[in-house]
Amino acid sequence: MKRFIAAAAVMVISSVCGISGAQATDPAAAKGPTGRCIFPSARTLGAVIAAEAQKMYLAQGYTQARVSARVVVKKPVITNLTKENVSGFTGVAPTAGTPAMLRITANAGGTPLELGCNAEAEITTTVALTDSAGVRSNGRSVTKVTVQGAFQ
Repeated sequence: MKRFIAAAAVMVISSVCGISGAQATDPAAAKGPTGRCIFPSARTLGAVIAAEAQKMYLAQGYTQARVSARVVVKKPVITNLTKENVSGFTGVAPTAGTPAMLRITANAGGTPLELGCNAEAEITTTVALTDSAGVRSNGRSVTKVTVQGAFQ
């Protein structure tokens, strides 16, 4: 009785949803890998720029220099990845005699493989200076740069 009720429920739901029959579909074509170019060290780059700028201003004779730098990387676009995206990766081939075993050819001597990419970034710096006479000055600048990232 429970099986009959379950079968009836499936029939009612399928007719309400518009499912009239089942068909076998072609197997989906294999999609290649995709990746996004990520620049993981935006805060670190901002800290380095701020520290270098502060040293420069203090060396020029300013008594106080407050510098902040914010790096904003443009949202990465999804890219199809191929062998050409991997630096140092030469190829893949079956091993002679045992085709189920793969032989991967890569950089010789232990050089690492790289999945590098470039991304657009914007560096916004804010500077507040005080000179030896006590005069304060402020400034803000925006610079567009290209940063090297990695596919993720």
